[in-house]
Amino acid sequence: MAELLIVSFITLHFFHLMCCVLLRVFLLCSELLYYNQNLDDSQKEAVKFALSQHDVAIIHGPPGTGKTTTVTEVILQAVKMGLKVCLFRLMVG
Repeated sequence: MAELLIVSFITLHFFHLMCCVLLRVFLLCSELLYYNQNLDDSQKEAVKFALSQHDVAIIHGPPGTGKTTTVTEVILQAVKMGLKVCLFRLMVG
C-alpha cells in the first residue's frame, strides 16, 4: 500500500512539473494579450518572468518605475490562467 502511495505521489508530482514546464514554454513562445496596453518592454518582460516561475517571483525597483502596475498585470494574467495568487509587501523600517 505504501509503495502505491509513493508511486501515486511521484506520478502526480511529475504531472504537476510537466504542466509547469508546458506553461513556461507556452509563455515564452506566445504573445500575451496584456490588459494594460501602456506597459513598457521591461514591464512586459517582468510579467512573463513572474508567470513562468514555479513558486515565487520578486519584482523590485526604485520608486516610480511601475512595480505596482506590473504586479497588477501579473495578478490579472494569473487569474485569467486559473492560477492562485498570494501577494506580499515587505515593510522595512
